[in-house]
Amino acid sequence: MDGVDTAITDISTYEQAAKAAMQPIVEWPGPADGPPAQSGVKVMWIACGFAAEGCKAPAQAAEAAADALGWELRVVDGQLDPRIYNRAVSEAIDQGYDAVILNALSVDAVAGAVQRARAAGIVVGSWDGGNEPSPHGVTFEVDQPIAQQGANMASYMIWKSGGNTNAYLTEAPEFNVVRGWIQGARETLETCRTCDIVREDKFTAAEASTRVPTLMVSALRENPRINTVIGAYDASMLSALPSIRGAKFQNVRVGAFNGIAPWLQLIRDGQANATSAVPIKWGAWAAFDNVNRLMAGQDVVAQNVPTRLITSENIDEISGQGQWEGDIDYMAEYRRIWTAS
Repeated sequence: MDGVDTAITDISTYEQAAKAAMQPIVEWPGPADGPPAQSGVKVMWIACGFAAEGCKAPAQAAEAAADALGWELRVVDGQLDPRIYNRAVSEAIDQGYDAVILNALSVDAVAGAVQRARAAGIVVGSWDGGNEPSPHGVTFEVDQPIAQQGANMASYMIWKSGGNTNAYLTEAPEFNVVRGWIQGARETLETCRTCDIVREDKFTAAEASTRVPTLMVSALRENPRINTVIGAYDASMLSALPSIRGAKFQNVRVGAFNGIAPWLQLIRDGQANATSAVPIKWGAWAAFDNVNRLMAGQDVVAQNVPTRLITSENIDEISGQGQWEGDIDYMAEYRRIWTAS
């Protein structure tokens, strides 16, 4: 995007979009009704890796949802290791599980095992994985507004920069949702005629606490025009942000994705600027609701898991305990559905 127009972009559209995304979710967007809890269901939950809150918190929610349904549950810490993912799916097949739910995993990492699970009649659900359902892949993916989260983040940064965003984007390609978030941000930035994407870098989850801090400081030093960092996801920025601020880049706006507790605290402390969040625990309950529908012989439904842009301007509206959970008592809504006669 070299040679951008010197006239400043009209930022009103971006400001309106960002402000709309910052509003609380006040009405239940999920299903109105559904089948009561089916009995005797055995589920395996495979988490991407407990080292990241974005992986561990949904696993904790899975335990609560399984308890509400009266189901048998096994939770697997995938440790960001595809070998563990594949072994767990194979064990689910061998041990007669009714369903496997993948959390933040690309089905490509477990394609062969998932195909065998589907052939064995096992439901394979996915939450926060950005996977496309198919006869040999996942049975369903819990819906969330993936691209919109990126668009919301970019709109906020364009607004706050007065239409003069010079952005540095990072991406973790192993996560489908991260690619979707960053693509949404990229496309929105490209609509701003006075903005520029100065640099983009990619990394793996295993490098988040080691390579990313050095990568970011180097990028900022080599490209002094950068005034905005949009990180792949909150957890990937936890080690990088102190390095950025310690290197005296105090005026660079920094945002990311997920809405995990440590990043929310950094926004409260004035160190970070924004996160485009989804209620990751809500998504776990939504996955169990879809499994319950399939166990009852019904189709899955749109769960409409929402998103909210959390920033320096509205952080005081967000609970200081844990990650953002969606502003609504989603657990009560699902319990209502599952106990209906």
